[in-house]
Amino acid sequence: MSEDIRATTSREIQDLNCTLVSHSSQVFDLTGNVSNFQIFESIFEHSLTAQMTIVDNSAMLSTIPIIGQEVITLFYTFKDKSIELAFRVNKIEDIKQVNDNTGVYVLKLISDKRYRSAVNLFSRSYRGKSSEIVAKIHEDFLNEPVNVISQGGTSHRIVYPYTKPYSAIDLVLENTFGEDKSPMFLYETVNTGEVKLQSYGDMLTRDNNTVELRNVNQINTDPDAQALRNLPNQNRNVFEQVIKRGYKTFTNVTSGSLAAFVTSIDISAKVYSEERFDYKEHAPNLSPNLQDPISDSFRIAEEAPNDLFNSRQLYFQKDGLAYESPDVGNIYQVDDLSKAAMMSYKSRMDSQFVALAADSNTDLEVGKMVLLNFRRMKPNLDNEEDIDLVNSGEYLCTGIRHQIRDGKYSIVVEAQRFGINKEASF
Repeated sequence: MSEDIRATTSREIQDLNCTLVSHSSQVFDLTGNVSNFQIFESIFEHSLTAQMTIVDNSAMLSTIPIIGQEVITLFYTFKDKSIELAFRVNKIEDIKQVNDNTGVYVLKLISDKRYRSAVNLFSRSYRGKSSEIVAKIHEDFLNEPVNVISQGGTSHRIVYPYTKPYSAIDLVLENTFGEDKSPMFLYETVNTGEVKLQSYGDMLTRDNNTVELRNVNQINTDPDAQALRNLPNQNRNVFEQVIKRGYKTFTNVTSGSLAAFVTSIDISAKVYSEERFDYKEHAPNLSPNLQDPISDSFRIAEEAPNDLFNSRQLYFQKDGLAYESPDVGNIYQVDDLSKAAMMSYKSRMDSQFVALAADSNTDLEVGKMVLLNFRRMKPNLDNEEDIDLVNSGEYLCTGIRHQIRDGKYSIVVEAQRFGINKEASF
């Protein structure tokens, strides 16, 4: 997460409670000792992670002792929504004595599912859609159901010899895609408490999936001072936002995300084939509210970027005789152009990367779209709306840092997109 963006405004929470269960099953109340608790959710991580900073003035580090085998539980209520989370201590960092009586240290926390995956080596065969296989592995070995929002675009029979659950899931997600040919993501959220499986394209197009975050000044002129309180979308303000990276056209060209030669090699049949990947044909823009940032007039060596097939050679290896029945595909027998399209979407999705500190609200979670406004960089002399139409618009929320400090709650959001606001002249 972006450490140079810090929340400047936070909201009160209620019923905060943090406990530690030691290796010997003793329970300790840490609520008064936690100075900072941060929870991280991301579409690129299968489970939540966290870290907590402890102020220790009672020798807990040596008398409990804290040795990396503890369970941490956190409970709080925010806007009438109760959140309860449990983590295991992964490691201890930055142990520091601040004076004769007090020390501080940081506990790095991971989900219990990470421990379960680490100790669950299995050998088993799974058959079905890629999304069904992922959900079944997760439920069988990590003891938690998956909310399958998007269906996989391919079906397989996969034999796993001595494999751990998350490694088995990663094998599927790295080699298959959703029905829209875009990559699939397995992730966990704080506010819903669910593990979800969803395609990138579905995140961009799903109805009622957008949260507006405003960075405009509001003046309350209501004599009763209730105007903002009664707004249905109150507490959705942005206090600081930075475009960390924008429009990495060169990277997309050189990586083959826009055009490439695709070579398929079947090691059993001893044959190969070659096709041309064109992102405009095989991986077009999926967002209804963004336009392609690659201009139709943009040329490199007098050719459009989607015609520069020599920018990358992609090799995919297959084994046509992996199973006796030809109607059962193994994990490597997906359509090559579709796999190239999935890889293209994954590479292009962070062409523009934004970090922002915003009001905490229970509607926002990773996998949702956020509507952001940016101002034009010029004096606004006529007092008209001064919006940068190119950089404003929808972004996909890919990461959130939830922070609880001194009984108050704040968030920092990471968002990405490939595109330009559809309202911009381009």
